[in-house]
Amino acid sequence: MPYIQESVVIQKENRLIALIYPDFETVDQEKIDDARLTEIIEENKKEVNLELAKYMQIAKIKIYPEEFEKTPKRSIKRFLYSSVEL
Repeated sequence: MPYIQESVVIQKENRLIALIYPDFETVDQEKIDDARLTEIIEENKKEVNLELAKYMQIAKIKIYPEEFEKTPKRSIKRFLYSSVEL
């Protein structure tokens, strides 16, 4: 999706939360401010939710300021993000 480099979905209080690490290089090149970036990512969320069953839909997004920590095989260490403050 536009302007998204990485994402991970976690479950918090029976809701799915998407943590998004934006493609800051492209965002900076196109001079997109934080407010507009949030709007774009919300639009992306709406698009994705249209394709998903109700129980799979993303309830909330949170922009994450740094790349997600990864294993040596470059998989995101999902367990590290289950306790992220929203």
